[in-house]
Amino acid sequence: MDEKKCAMCGLLFRRRARCGFEMFEKQLFCSPSCKYAFSTRPEEDRFWEKVYKTEGCWIWNAGTTKFGYGVFCVKRNGMRQMLLAHRYSFSLVNRDIADGICICHSCDNPPCVRPSHLFPGTQYDNLLDMTNKGRRNSSHEQKGVLNHNSKLSEDDILKIKSLYPQMSQQKIADIFGVCQAHISSILSGRRWGHETTKET
Repeated sequence: MDEKKCAMCGLLFRRRARCGFEMFEKQLFCSPSCKYAFSTRPEEDRFWEKVYKTEGCWIWNAGTTKFGYGVFCVKRNGMRQMLLAHRYSFSLVNRDIADGICICHSCDNPPCVRPSHLFPGTQYDNLLDMTNKGRRNSSHEQKGVLNHNSKLSEDDILKIKSLYPQMSQQKIADIFGVCQAHISSILSGRRWGHETTKET
């Protein structure tokens, strides 16, 4: 293939004689200016171009956590951060989200980022919503991995404890697809208090 479309401007460009076929396959832009424009495009534009909109849910089509929640990379104070895509979408419409507040899905679809399908709540509100929708049963009385509704494994708990305090509770929560309040409960021993430190 000697011709392709520029990922930024959409114009067709041809392979130059000194450019090998393998290198040309990796080339996305027709010029350095288009490459720069692509890398510096507005944050919101980068976000929405990764979303597939249907009449119902708006589906995140980029990276996700192991639980299916979208993740979006942003730069804050010169540092790269990974945010949960649905939290970012909600914040575009509703401004900042207070620490400890979960963003829940009324559609029960983790990759959905449609603002009208999202609502704020505490961890209790989130659990109550699960109960009302029939997604929570008596198994929540079980601890840790014995609870089949648990999102986290014992290895996750050890990893969470190793990340704090070098990383903020909110950043840890974003990585594992849970609320900051959930991380706080783990670190204080209110949740997964039965988990003992394993020797390495």
